[in-house]
Amino acid sequence: MNLPADCPSARLGVFGGVFDPVHRGHILVAEAALSELALDSVLFLPAGKPPHKGRAMASAEHRLRMLEIALKNRPGFSLSDIELSKPETSFSVHTLEELRRTYPRAELFFIIGADAFLDLETWYRPRHVLELAHLVVVFRPPWKDESVLKSPFIRPGTSSRISSMSRVALEITEMRSVVDSRIYFLPGPRCDMSSSRIRTLLAAGENIEELLPEGVQSYILSNKLYQFP
Repeated sequence: MNLPADCPSARLGVFGGVFDPVHRGHILVAEAALSELALDSVLFLPAGKPPHKGRAMASAEHRLRMLEIALKNRPGFSLSDIELSKPETSFSVHTLEELRRTYPRAELFFIIGADAFLDLETWYRPRHVLELAHLVVVFRPPWKDESVLKSPFIRPGTSSRISSMSRVALEITEMRSVVDSRIYFLPGPRCDMSSSRIRTLLAAGENIEELLPEGVQSYILSNKLYQFP
């Protein structure tokens, strides 16, 4: 990490995920959050045993190494293996608690996808997540999903702001959560990019170097990752 623990006003983005593999869409999201929310740093946190997803296809060591390659020479980005080092299931609330202890004076901005936000009620101690960090909800324009209006984590009186956001998808929208932390809606990349699609293309022998950060495809091929018989 490049943030001192006693930094008085650090704005730290926390970007968790399986990253199986990391792709350019992840980098674009982190860059947008860094710029639009004036963050001091974005910390990438590869998941060990995420509760809402199945087992990763690549090992923790490979996913960590791909992230190291992807984040090399990118100012403002850093990487932590705190979830990978735990044998138990990785709950976001525990990770945020640990980051709060490590950086007690930092303001945390937890970056998640719109689909994860819609499932927030199923998370372990979701309200405590909102007490520990602001949420940065990334959606893919044009976003017209009004189901967020039914979220129990949005304070009454903010629905009109969300509704207008779905029509003006290129503007950052901010609202208050039920515990008075902020929720930001951030446009993500318009391109069709996902780790599952990339794994499928790799298994088919496609050259997808333009979808991956520099050096990641070479690492995948040299280590024979995501190959199917």
